[in-house]
Amino acid sequence: MSKFKVAQQIISNPDREYLENILHDDFFLVREEGLETRKEFIDYVFAHDEAGNDFHVEIIEIKCLYEDENSLIWQDKFKSSANQKIFTTINYITYKDKKWWRAMMNKFEVNQ
Repeated sequence: MSKFKVAQQIISNPDREYLENILHDDFFLVREEGLETRKEFIDYVFAHDEAGNDFHVEIIEIKCLYEDENSLIWQDKFKSSANQKIFTTINYITYKDKKWWRAMMNKFEVNQ
């Protein structure tokens, strides 16, 4: 399966065990809000508020910008359930031992 297909699977149908299996033990994510460890990232993907509502976003579009044996870059557009704004992100993943090792995400608000 291509690296992009794996990312699409995580985004469209998140599964905790699947996500844990693709993340390197030393994984971390750099994003505007700060640095997230492997555990923090997994918790974020499966986050729920006190009322049980999930914080997942509505994906509008996702496309692969680049993929090779060591890296994956994709861009997505999504609507945030928290504030009903539309954002686009560019995501860069680098691999170690065939697992997601380092990730960077840059997010921009899209004018509606």
